[in-house]
Amino acid sequence: MKKKLIIGIISLVVIIATILIILFSTGTIVTDHSAQRGFENSIVWQGHTYVPYSYQGTYHEGKTIAKTTDGLKINEVKEDPTHTFIVLRSFLDQWLLVQEDYVIPTNSDSIFPQQ
Repeated sequence: MKKKLIIGIISLVVIIATILIILFSTGTIVTDHSAQRGFENSIVWQGHTYVPYSYQGTYHEGKTIAKTTDGLKINEVKEDPTHTFIVLRSFLDQWLLVQEDYVIPTNSDSIFPQQ
């Protein structure tokens, strides 16, 4: 009887841990709420200022990597592993942002930095 109880508790802990790992890895649970909104949808996050960038090409949003102090989501851009570009997303809108000091390359097929 005691052995069944221990096995049941261990099983429950494993299930809960698995669910938490899945939620954290998909961006469902975000622990970084440090981004501050600035003027006209600019963001200050992790020591960088991000400003809106008008881009006519295609990019793909990744998982949520942070949130602003007022609850807007910051999603990664899958083509940019360096997080030079991010997507600021509200319930209805989204804005592509780029680090303020990033110089967009003119001699490349992609605007996104390569590692």
